[in-house]
Amino acid sequence: MQFNERPALIPFLQNASASMQLTAMLFICIICGAVFMFISAALGLMIWNLPINAIEHYNSHGAAGVEFLKFTQLFTSVGLFVAPPIVFSILSGIRPFRFLKMNRLPVLVLCLSAILLMWVQLPWINAVGAWNNSIVLDGDLAGLYKSLRAKEDAATAMIEVFLEMNGPTQLVFTFFLIAVVPAIGEEMLFRGVLQPVFIRIVKNQHLGIWLTAFVFSFIHFQFFGFVPRLLIGVFLGYLFAFTGNLWYSIIAHMANNGIAVIGYYLLQHEFIKTSPDALGTSENAAILCGVSVVLTLIGLYFFKRAADKLITQ
Repeated sequence: MQFNERPALIPFLQNASASMQLTAMLFICIICGAVFMFISAALGLMIWNLPINAIEHYNSHGAAGVEFLKFTQLFTSVGLFVAPPIVFSILSGIRPFRFLKMNRLPVLVLCLSAILLMWVQLPWINAVGAWNNSIVLDGDLAGLYKSLRAKEDAATAMIEVFLEMNGPTQLVFTFFLIAVVPAIGEEMLFRGVLQPVFIRIVKNQHLGIWLTAFVFSFIHFQFFGFVPRLLIGVFLGYLFAFTGNLWYSIIAHMANNGIAVIGYYLLQHEFIKTSPDALGTSENAAILCGVSVVLTLIGLYFFKRAADKLITQ
């Protein structure tokens, strides 16, 4: 099924070079992010009747400060990741759904396969993450290490605030905040816009996918989770390359973030005893990680074959 398309709007960037498009995308992200951040902060301060210092010291204002933080995070994510690709597509003279390769509904069996593949990777991705987190910089880099670790700890503390869920209602909102919005927005920006631009610049699909994944991981500014996030970005990039449809990357991304949210909720309320993040990190998990790697590679091979067959029908 294909959504109806209307004539192009403003073909300002349609024939621009890849480097020009990349520069334009950067400026659009900065402008949209700043506008949405300012509006959300102003609205949030008024809604919760908070002083301006709540922007930096939300944790000193109790529950209102936490709700304010979630509100601004939601709108800032939309401003940074959702709005810029839409603006970029309009300036390229192509309707957003068509430009971002979201104008065709995904095939159900491929959606389920993408979700399964994302979950199959968990053990070895978690193992790589544990290794990345254990890296220590010493000597001349000790100061840098201390700074990076402080930023990582601050980011972790903020995520833990988001993941405090007292009931099903908060679970649904947190799932929307952490799984749905980032999955849609980040895939629209990185795979939908940047990956095709980078491929045009480097003139190599594989290099373009890895370069996009590098930027995707770098932009999170979390050094101690950089490598696993890079590898997840590569996986999402190949899903998009194999299908030419952004919905598969979005669904897989949502499955990755969503299982973390649901797992934390179940762990917090003692429905389970081990978080999904712990898979592959125990001392005896080498075999599990090895099987996970093999199944991931085999799964990607058959996913591409199925995509070639089903999408061309």
